[in-house]
Amino acid sequence: MTQIIYVLDLLEINFLFSFAPFASFAVKNKIMTVTIELKPEIEKRLAEKAKKNGLPIETFIEVFIEDSLEAVEEKEKPFHETATKEEWLAEFRKWIDSHKDKDYPVLPDEAYSRETIYEDRF
Repeated sequence: MTQIIYVLDLLEINFLFSFAPFASFAVKNKIMTVTIELKPEIEKRLAEKAKKNGLPIETFIEVFIEDSLEAVEEKEKPFHETATKEEWLAEFRKWIDSHKDKDYPVLPDEAYSRETIYEDRF
């Protein structure tokens, strides 16, 4: 097993605790060193991906962690904060389609009149 040592800013700690609970942490002056033991096949895949992207392995790991943090932060935001107009419409249409097979009673027109809705006020 190979050890990869990576220095992180403290803002990234929360992600790593959920991502790699097996890692050891040493915090010093707002910088953290993380040591992760990797299986040889994982190390090989990591090196291959870094090489494929034309990056040193340290830079590839840094980019990977930053991208993963952004993905995790996006997942934490509720749909209404992140959805585009098109996503809203797609979800609304999906909701409509999910009700097509329901056998709801058809209401007569008078059911929608103000007098019927507010009977006790007239």
